[in-house]
Parts: sequence; C-alpha cells; structure tokens
Amino acid sequence: MRLELTDLSEQTYRTIGAVGKDPLSAIDFLRSDIQIREFYPSLRQLYPESDIKERLVNGFSDTERASVIRRVQNWINGKNVPSGREDIFIIVFSLHLSEEDASYLLGFVSDYGIHYRSPKELAYSYCLRTGRTYPEAVRFFRDLPRDAACQPAGSESALHTEDVYNLFRNIRTDREFLSEYRKYLQELNSFHRTSYEAFRTYYDILSQNPPENQTSAGKKPSGSDCRKLSVDDVVSSYLSLGMPSGKKRRHLTPLQKMLKNGWPNTTALSNIFNQKENVTRKLLTLLYIVTQNIVDPEYTELDEAYLTPWQRLDEHRWILDSVLDRCGMNTLDPRNAWDWLVLYSLYTEPDEDMDERMQIIIRYLFRG
Repeated sequence: MRLELTDLSEQTYRTIGAVGKDPLSAIDFLRSDIQIREFYPSLRQLYPESDIKERLVNGFSDTERASVIRRVQNWINGKNVPSGREDIFIIVFSLHLSEEDASYLLGFVSDYGIHYRSPKELAYSYCLRTGRTYPEAVRFFRDLPRDAACQPAGSESALHTEDVYNLFRNIRTDREFLSEYRKYLQELNSFHRTSYEAFRTYYDILSQNPPENQTSAGKKPSGSDCRKLSVDDVVSSYLSLGMPSGKKRRHLTPLQKMLKNGWPNTTALSNIFNQKENVTRKLLTLLYIVTQNIVDPEYTELDEAYLTPWQRLDEHRWILDSVLDRCGMNTLDPRNAWDWLVLYSLYTEPDEDMDERMQIIIRYLFRG
C-alpha cells in the first residue's frame, strides 16, 4: 500500500536533508525526535467513530471478555500492538474496514499486506468485499476445498499474488468465487514468490561479484574474474554492515534493538533459499541499498553527477516504493525508524555509496 505523506510525514522526510552527512545528528533524531507512526492512532484515522472500543471488544467474542478489554486497552494506550495477522483481520471485520485498510494495518504486525495466494487470506478478502462478518468468513474458508491448499512452500506456480488479486477482485458471488478457486487451487500457497524473485535478482548480483573484484556495488567483474560467493561470504562481505553478530539483546537500547531485530544472517538466507521462510521487508530494502539497485548495465539518469542528493533520493524512493508495492509490502514511511534510516541512506552525493551511509550509522550506534 502506497502511503501518502501527511504534513508530519513530509516534515520528517525533510529532516534527512537537514541532517546531511552528520551521523551523530541522524542518530540523535532517531533516538529522540522522530515521531513514530503508532498502531492505534492509525486505526482511529481509519475508523474515527466513538464506538471503536466496544466494536473491538465484541469482535473478539470467543475470548474471555475481561482479557479482551485489557488487550484493547493496551492497544489504546500504546503498550503493544495486535499479536498477529489473524488479530488484524478480526479488527478489520469488526470495524467494517476495507481490503486496502487491512493491507495497511497488516504492515504493523508483519512484512506483508493481504497475501492473495494464501487460500485463507484470499477467502477473507472476498468476505470483506462482500460484507460478511469475521465468524462468517471463518466458516466460508472452512468449507472451501482443501485438495491442494497445503502444497509444499516452494512449489512452482505461474501465478503471482498480483495475478490472483486481478483474477478475484471483481468477484461478488459465492458461486463465481468457488468456480475460480477450484480452477486455481493448485497454484495457491503461502509462499511469497514475487519478493523471492526480487531477492534472487539482488542476491545474484552480490554472489557473482566478489569484494576483491568489486568496483562499485552491483557491477560485475567479467571473464575469469567471476566466481560465485557462498551465502556466508555474501552475508559477511555485503550484508553485515558492521552489525554486531551476538545474540544478547538485554543491554541494547530500543533503537539498537530495532535495527538488530531481523537483521539477515546466513541461517535466514539459507532458509529463504530452501523456501522455509519468506523474504523480509528489512532484507529486501537492505539488498536495494547494498546493490544500489544496479540490476542492469544500461544507462539511467541516476548515473549523472549533476543530480542533487534530493533528486537522487526522490528517484530512488520512487523505485524502491515500486519494488515494495509489487511485493505486497507497505511503501516507505518516514515515520518508521527503519524506513527513515533507509531514506537517509538513499540521500547520497555522486561519490557516496548507500551502504556506506548506513554502515557509518550502525558503527557509531554500536561502538563501545
């Protein structure tokens, strides 16, 4: 879902230019000044009515009421956010929100919006579109055929999430839905293929470009200089960016935890290759920065030295937003601390690399 910048978001975005090349100012802004977009205020923008608390509590009718009231109150007070995707769907159904609203809110608890190749989420999206309640949606999905819905995560499929969305978005009757569902059941599963393909595009650039032959990120050596790096080599040579590898987090500040959580390692990438895990949004944005999105040798205006850092940032932001949107992920939000750091890294002079800007922040933040 593409986010429109509000005045506060635009102001936050503009701080990148004010910070400039001063990493300490960037760290201070992330530690103290950034106004993080929070779940409940965002939910209130989508549903401003006064009965929101009552509707939320009633939506979780299968849970002990006192427990639900505490949970909802914690969301209101900003102590935590809903625990998973199913909770978001219950909230969306309870408030009669739209599919687009659901995709946006899912971004608070996961990396992806509605996944239309997931049989359950495809069914839920149809039920949202046709005005059903959450219990009705659960029953609707329960009664659907299951013959091929649990195929292995890595099964080949000609269809991507966007294809399934386009096939089903105008369906309004159960009969038509069931007919199309049976037709494409063999190609539905929970694996995110579009983001995996984007991951492979970026990863292959890195794995075929050893550091000792690298002139700039993403530019491959030629001839006999080419050799393929191992996953461990790619992680250590390109993706670590000075991030400490230890597992202990108790001593870390909130900002350090935010950066370290989900930072890609060899195990995570191996699981993605084996299609045991989906590509994360953090990994995809990090790969964009490390490769500088140099995915083909053709000329682009971004190669020109006359562009200002702002012009370069705006162009890269548009491109990266398109990548994220195509993968079913929320686009960059300046009021998200990780996204702000990504945007800061895209704000480069002609002689700067994006990954170097991010690496400087990480090393300053975690030193000593």
